[in-house]
Amino acid sequence: MTNSRLSQIVARGNVAVITGAASGIGLAAACRFAELGMKVVLADRAGSALDESEHAVAAAAPNGSRDVLAI
Repeated sequence: MTNSRLSQIVARGNVAVITGAASGIGLAAACRFAELGMKVVLADRAGSALDESEHAVAAAAPNGSRDVLAI
C-alpha cells in the first residue's frame, strides 16, 4: 500500500472500527486514530474495561465522546 493510499484511509473524519479495543494494541490503535481526528468504534466484551477505554479514547479525540462509540 502506498503512503498516498494510506493517508486517504487514515484521515480525519473517516471511521475506524477496532475489535479488542478494551486493552492492549486495540486500545492503543483506537487512541491514535482518535488523536488523528477519526471517528472510532470500539468493539469488545461489555464491562468496565470497555467503559474505561471509551473514556480514554474520547479524551484523545478532538471532538471528545461525539466521535467515539463503544459496543
